[in-house]
Amino acid sequence: MSFYITKCYNAAHPTGLQPSARRGFGAGVSGLLLGRWLSEPLVAVGALAGGVLFERYVVTPIWNGLLRFASAPAHTLEQAVYEVARAATDFDAQGQELITIELDGQLVQVLGILRPEERASGIRVRQGVIS
Repeated sequence: MSFYITKCYNAAHPTGLQPSARRGFGAGVSGLLLGRWLSEPLVAVGALAGGVLFERYVVTPIWNGLLRFASAPAHTLEQAVYEVARAATDFDAQGQELITIELDGQLVQVLGILRPEERASGIRVRQGVIS
């Protein structure tokens, strides 16, 4: 039995702002505040430092606090290939049955198919058998 899983990545950043935009916000606010007291070259340096400090001391603690609530990754059928399964029904003449697998505390039923050599040898799998 083969599983084909494709991975999809969301292009949107979870906070809605890319890191460069957040630093740009901090740099812009710093530049506006420092522009009243300093000359232009010093305002540019102060704005860059303000952007980095804003990212480090404002955004990072908020981001780390929010990530504490993240859950553990879910298990997929692809990870359950070598797990213990239980026969939910008897195999039919075509060598097919429902098997039950536990994933993340939930029982999932999938179609189990005997390999051709197992079916040819006359193996009989009954309901409730663990494999």
